[in-house]
Amino acid sequence: MAIETQTWIRDPVHGAVRLTETERRIVDCRCFQRLRRIKQLGLACLAFPSADYPRFEHSLGVLQIMGRMLNVLQERLPSSKQLSDHELQEYRLAALLHDVGHYPFSHAMEHALADAFSASLVQPESGSTSATLLPPRSAPLKHEQVGKIIVTKDVEISDVLSQAGFDPSNIARIFTREGPLKFANLISSDLDADRLDYLARTAKHTGLPYGNTDIDYLVEHLCVDDNDPPRICLDGKALRSAEHMLLARYFDYQTLVYQRTVAGMELLLKEALLAWVKEQKSDCSEAGILKRLSNGEWSGFDDVGVMNSLRDFRDRCQDTVTKALLRCVLDRIAPKAVAEAEWFDESNKKAAENFRSHVDFARSKIATWANATGIPAEYWRIWSIERASLTKISASMPTTEALDIGNKDHDKYEQAIRIRKTGDSKSEAILEMPRSLMHILTNYALYAFRLYVIPPEGKHVDRLAIRNLIVKDLPILHWK
Repeated sequence: MAIETQTWIRDPVHGAVRLTETERRIVDCRCFQRLRRIKQLGLACLAFPSADYPRFEHSLGVLQIMGRMLNVLQERLPSSKQLSDHELQEYRLAALLHDVGHYPFSHAMEHALADAFSASLVQPESGSTSATLLPPRSAPLKHEQVGKIIVTKDVEISDVLSQAGFDPSNIARIFTREGPLKFANLISSDLDADRLDYLARTAKHTGLPYGNTDIDYLVEHLCVDDNDPPRICLDGKALRSAEHMLLARYFDYQTLVYQRTVAGMELLLKEALLAWVKEQKSDCSEAGILKRLSNGEWSGFDDVGVMNSLRDFRDRCQDTVTKALLRCVLDRIAPKAVAEAEWFDESNKKAAENFRSHVDFARSKIATWANATGIPAEYWRIWSIERASLTKISASMPTTEALDIGNKDHDKYEQAIRIRKTGDSKSEAILEMPRSLMHILTNYALYAFRLYVIPPEGKHVDRLAIRNLIVKDLPILHWK
């Protein structure tokens, strides 16, 4: 790589992560330093004690893998299509900044904000029982859009970029996938620097081997096809490594993200955050984010600050159930998983409707089970995952439709891993290859739901007794 790195940081996964002067100055900005206080894995550390690494650390790792990917691609690109030093630095900066817009507790907070806003769209007018549609002035932003605002509007970050000769908007377009970009897939796709670092780093910090993947082999077999502009793909030799990576991601989610304690605590965290957001009337619209940036509040809007606010909220909260949620989150009292069911089925409308019917039936029986156990219905929760697939697009999507630029699935199709044919410069999506395991597996998805009971204060929850009670009504449930 032609651009010169001047600083390096020691990393437990990649060793020495080398930074250019511009990257070093970005790392020193308050909005980037804030990522030290945003955990990558939310509350996973309550079940896996070492799974508490921050997004700061992850962002440096993504930068490192991005640099390696760019180095390999530069060697494989024809001279007429190679990236300039300026473009190389843009992609590295996008990798470094791709997570800068994450909220405290990441996706749990993002979902809570979205739910709070949805609930506020329709509400009765004062003194009336009729509903009124409210204008969506305070719609919260997704973290990618927040990241774009920070990169373009934060004085520190935008000044560093501009002084180094970079347009902040161009950096943001890469990680938000806006406009035709040559290599946006390096940041967001089925095979990107973000995912590769996440899997390796999570395996390192949790001690779980299931997310391990062969980063070296995948990176060294990156190449491009003869499309205009050229698309990133893998040499045919790396097909099995690519399939292993996709499976590793699935097993990582199964053993970590969907693990009983982790999923249950995240479920309660989201609900606790929702109650807190409503009480605080938190504004994370574009105007709200800009206000936080201008008055310096954003750099302090982190996991620690929100957790302290939740403690204060618990002290003044009058709602019994909300207080129980806050007690569980703050004191690590995990909800009891009393039953669960999961299965693979085709990723289609019929299978999804069948899944929902089971979930709806379970929900309809909660009042009966609550009455039989003496645990109020307000303390029962259903966690569910519908159509969790191995890739971003199912093989059941006709290629002719996905290739249509106007089709909503076109960008997802472009994010699929592509394999270059042996002795040819053409490539095909991994899900279209009959010799690939993904050709079959991407037509299927995981369906899972779990029944939790929040322990009421001072009351014992007999998980086995509850399971024996409800399994009569739901034979599909299983326990492992």
